[in-house]
Amino acid sequence: MSFDNDPAVQKWLASLAEQWGGTPDVAAKLAVLQRFSDEIGQTPAEMIEACTTRHEDGRPLTTIKGINRYWKLIEARRVEWGQDSSRQLMSFFIHNGVLMQSPV
Repeated sequence: MSFDNDPAVQKWLASLAEQWGGTPDVAAKLAVLQRFSDEIGQTPAEMIEACTTRHEDGRPLTTIKGINRYWKLIEARRVEWGQDSSRQLMSFFIHNGVLMQSPV
């Protein structure tokens, strides 16, 4: 699966570049996201969509259900994949406007 046209990936990389003045280790970041995406069977855009909804006035809102789901999926892989991989996945969600925090 190529992430070339995935809007969530493009937003993540653009946000990292803006914040850090570049995107070091892009290939490694994309490899982690690719592995996660393959394992859960969702594209990055689908992951972000599953964490968001719209308020009746059109404002985007994040959902606790979505945040909890992905937090648990990432945490379940943290020991095997390592802390850096977990951080990269959290970064993907955060830079797409989904505040990742431990489940409530």
